Amino acid sequence: MKKSIIKVDSFMPDGKTKFSFLFGSNIAHSLSPKLHTSWMRSNKLNCVYLPMQIKKENDFLDILKNLVRIEGFNGANITLPFKSTVLELEDLKKSEIVKKIKAANTIYKNNLGQWCLDNTDVKGIEASILKLIKPNESFEMIVLGGGGAAAAVIYCGLVNNHCKKIFCLTRSPEKTLSHYEYFKNENKISLENLNDDNIEKTISVSNETNHKKIIINTLPLGVLEKASNESYCNENPYAIKLIKKIKPKLCCYFDLVYENTQAIKFAKTKGVKCLNGKLMLTTQAKESFFLWTGIKITN
Repeated sequence: MKKSIIKVDSFMPDGKTKFSFLFGSNIAHSLSPKLHTSWMRSNKLNCVYLPMQIKKENDFLDILKNLVRIEGFNGANITLPFKSTVLELEDLKKSEIVKKIKAANTIYKNNLGQWCLDNTDVKGIEASILKLIKPNESFEMIVLGGGGAAAAVIYCGLVNNHCKKIFCLTRSPEKTLSHYEYFKNENKISLENLNDDNIEKTISVSNETNHKKIIINTLPLGVLEKASNESYCNENPYAIKLIKKIKPKLCCYFDLVYENTQAIKFAKTKGVKCLNGKLMLTTQAKESFFLWTGIKITN
């Protein structure tokens, strides 16, 4: 995939500089600018990556509508709360994954000059799952949450023949089903309200098999509270209860939060194999970088 980005020896922007962006409402602590800037510099690309914090959906849509008309725009990453909002721009060509999970995290221009939407989070999730289990090992997913991140996780389970069952526990099953209607026709998926009774029920049913269980947290829980992000709290009782009651040799824990959460720290004390969201972040970032530049990051 050949991209028209000039290589330079200096990183001072000029009239030929290409611009990539990160759009989101709370991105002060994002690691993406550091990753992409380092790759742009190591490849001597005349390109910059800028975080753009936006609060209102209409402002985000207006900015993006104008950016796709500008020659210097190279593409963007999109994070919460705009991953579904961006689908309102009908002129952008959507990948099959985006159509299925109704969320995109990357906008790029293809070789035909069309602006496209893709979701590289799926690649990051797949890489993380493969880090936790053996090749061709049968497993079950227990997914905490029913939003866009959970939909990407569930998609990975649905297309993986080694995933035998997906238990999704969410605060609003009705809302999840209304947004992802195809869940109704998938026998792999069990969708339940997130509460203590259903946690116990899920543990009981999953313990009937010897498949590996991957508990996957997509909720913003388990990080010590940060002043700039009130949605994070320092406990995830749902994950901890699951970790306690599933046999350690059959249990893995994957937390999409990029830091080692309280649940990950607890899982380690129980001998449970676990992973935070950093591998997912770097994998999806490499995929986005390739879509913008045609360069594969291998390290």
